[in-house]
Amino acid sequence: MVSYILSFWNRTFDSGILELWQDVFSDRLYDYKMDQGKLDSVTSGPTFSAEGALVATVADRVVGFALATSTDDRAFLSVLMVHPECRRQGIGASLLNRSETFVRDQGKQEIWVSYKGNPTSFTTGADVSTPGYYYLLNNGFRNDGSLSLFMDLDFDHYEWRKEIDCYISRNNSNGVQFSLCSADHRDSLIEFMSEVFPGGWESSVRGQLEGESPYPVMVATEGKRVVGFAGPIRVSDNGLGAFTGIGTHPDYRRRKIGMVLFNLMCAEFKRRGTTRNTLHTGFHNPAQEIYLGSGYRVRTLMDYNLVKRL
Repeated sequence: MVSYILSFWNRTFDSGILELWQDVFSDRLYDYKMDQGKLDSVTSGPTFSAEGALVATVADRVVGFALATSTDDRAFLSVLMVHPECRRQGIGASLLNRSETFVRDQGKQEIWVSYKGNPTSFTTGADVSTPGYYYLLNNGFRNDGSLSLFMDLDFDHYEWRKEIDCYISRNNSNGVQFSLCSADHRDSLIEFMSEVFPGGWESSVRGQLEGESPYPVMVATEGKRVVGFAGPIRVSDNGLGAFTGIGTHPDYRRRKIGMVLFNLMCAEFKRRGTTRNTLHTGFHNPAQEIYLGSGYRVRTLMDYNLVKRL
């Protein structure tokens, strides 16, 4: 067995944590993003506690890291990783046990692996295809809800389909128009989000519409009223695309409005030079048919409702 030391986090461990992150997620760095800025943001956050951030070292080399956080409502295990060369040495078990002790000391009786309500979430959940997921199951974590499909699209392979033109024409004849949101519809879009998608999506769209250069949003409108949206559309410097969501007012569903909006957004992504986009959607979400029909492909299944009762 390798001899290791467990320590509470301090700033001197940062470079080692980043190196470990690169080694553990070398083939998934797009999905599990981490850099010094992100780490600084986490360790300076209001819910961060060094007692919940545990570092395992072997001969001064960082080989393991766990991060547990506690909010008013829940406690979370946001990170648990061990270098591949040092696994099956008891390091992961020690990190997990100490994380659970921290959570108990915070007065919590459960620890969650989930992005919901988690202030230090790095991904949607646990990839069910990885050994780490089986490790969590074997150590007392259980699914307590839905699973999520993780999909992606290479925009070199995106193609506009003629049927989308038919759906546009059909909706136009019924008074529904499609366009990028302009100043004329901005207030209506905010009202739409507040009415139909209050909470996270509403807050995200509001935030991204602010400023001198707001992110573009595809909207479906009937007169001055917004009845559907897709976006806001964001493209990073490296060509990776992102968006908040897609949705239609209940009174306007089953008219292919969502499908039109999503494909218009994809076309706009491609026009802006986007190379790739990923998304998560519920395992039973009917919208997955829109995504699959637009060329997205399922890459893995994510469990974002893992919980362990302590």
